[in-house]
Amino acid sequence: MKLIIIAIVFAVLLILGGKWLSDNPDTNQQVNGGGNETKVVAEEKNIPPEEIVSQGGVHLHPELTITVDGEKQDIPTNIGVGVQYADRPLFDSMMGMANMHTHDDSGTLHWEVMKGPVTKDDVRLKNFFAIWGKEITEFGTEVTMTVNGEENNKLGDYEVKDGDAIVLNYSK
Repeated sequence: MKLIIIAIVFAVLLILGGKWLSDNPDTNQQVNGGGNETKVVAEEKNIPPEEIVSQGGVHLHPELTITVDGEKQDIPTNIGVGVQYADRPLFDSMMGMANMHTHDDSGTLHWEVMKGPVTKDDVRLKNFFAIWGKEITEFGTEVTMTVNGEENNKLGDYEVKDGDAIVLNYSK
């Protein structure tokens, strides 16, 4: 009987502790890397508030499709993964990969910036091409772009969002 009471008390303490952690903004900011701590970092780096996309990192998964004269091009596996990319923009030595990378050849890009603040410049499409080691105009002289089925002329300056379907159609 004593063991059951001890187990119940322990479970209640765990539940109350979890509730306290989730409700306490100071603890939440430290765990998630956001809040006032990140705001201070943004201010120290002189990042204007309108340039901040996220205070606590981003985890995006856009889909990129590239066609040249109507023929779909492969986007290689493991772009940005491994120490061979250490000289590329936004390489994270702790993860051993760039903040944006691929894991397979499906065209899914993984944008994993785990600490904030994240700026608009951090989520531009041209960053993925820089890590890949390609210019966005490298596939052809004429290029059109659609994002989620809508025409878009920003190309490399486009600010990638989670779930975007980005299609680049090139002609030679």
